[in-house]
Amino acid sequence: MLDSSKPILILGGEGFVGSHLCELFPNAIPLDDRSLPKHKFNNTIVMDIGDPAIEKHIANAGLVLHAACRDIRYSMRFPLDDAKTNILGTLNVLMLCRKHKIPFFYISSVSVWSEVSHYAVSKSTGERYALMYRQWIPTAIVRLSNVFGPRDTESVVAKWLHDETITLVNPDATRDFTFYKDTIDGIKKAVEIWPQDIVNIGTGVETRLGELAEWISHKLDKPIIRMPAREIDNVNKRVVNPIDAEKKIGYRSKWKIYEALEETIKIESQKSK
Repeated sequence: MLDSSKPILILGGEGFVGSHLCELFPNAIPLDDRSLPKHKFNNTIVMDIGDPAIEKHIANAGLVLHAACRDIRYSMRFPLDDAKTNILGTLNVLMLCRKHKIPFFYISSVSVWSEVSHYAVSKSTGERYALMYRQWIPTAIVRLSNVFGPRDTESVVAKWLHDETITLVNPDATRDFTFYKDTIDGIKKAVEIWPQDIVNIGTGVETRLGELAEWISHKLDKPIIRMPAREIDNVNKRVVNPIDAEKKIGYRSKWKIYEALEETIKIESQKSK
């Protein structure tokens, strides 16, 4: 679906994943509302995805890559704003892509497997709209799994690396943590191949949160503090089947979690000097 003669419009282009995608594709144009402190580009279009004025930017694009969203913590506190961005904003973009016949690539989350948070429901709704819009335009969907790495500010890994303490709810809960380099590689392959099935991008490795907390605690000399469950702490086990992405787009993760953590710490420490 790539048309090298036209730019790729990356929504959420100054966010964690979006900013790395902007650096991956040489013809990328970032669009971001700058609602949070992020990685800034000089050519960013500062705009909300629900703004009608976004039409002129979509009309000029060869591909719209949608990485904009309200994160899960924000959605817990502001569910109406979450729905406005993740659902209505996504629908606005899809309608305009249809009007101008622009391919649409949606970055979703494996959290949709269990619709037990506002964020998961809004991302799942975005997926359903994207699938429905295949009647009119090419669409593709990937789901990301607990991505972490440089520029990450919102994930549990980022919080534990940057905060003074490690707050742990359930040490036996598991997640499939994916280094950003693997995630970006998976997205690139999916854009090139344009799979008809939804692709789950992860590692296939379950990591216990207690084990991860202990590693970071030892590495960075931080105390672990147990805390009660919050509204978003409602999934005990999550892991991606790696065969899924391998069959559909030829993707397999390369980074092991603790090697990736070492790399993240090194890059972040170099930036702070």
